[in-house]
Amino acid sequence: MKKFLVIATAAVSVMALTADANAWSRKSTWKGPNGGTVTNQAYGHCENGTCTRQGRITGRHGNSVTYGTSTHCEGSVCSRESKITGPGGRTFKRSTTFSGY
Repeated sequence: MKKFLVIATAAVSVMALTADANAWSRKSTWKGPNGGTVTNQAYGHCENGTCTRQGRITGRHGNSVTYGTSTHCEGSVCSRESKITGPGGRTFKRSTTFSGY
C-alpha cells in the first residue's frame, strides 16, 4: 500500500509540473529620470496551439492599462485577438491574421 501511495504521489507531482511547463509570469519595473516608476506585471500560458498573455502596466500616478492577447496557430496561419483598456475604461481591440513564417 505504501509503495502505491509513493508512486501515485510521484505521478501527481509530475503531472503538476507538466501542466505549469508552458506558463510564465514576470514583473518589470522602470524608473524614469524624474523619479517616476512604471511597473509591468504579466503572465501567460500556451496550450494546444493557443497562447494567451495578460498584464497590467501601472504608471507613477497609479493609473494603469490592462492588456490581453490570444494567439492561435494552425499550420503556418495564425490569428491574434488583442485588447487594451486604459485608465478611463476606454478599450481598443484588434484582430490580425498572419502567415508564411
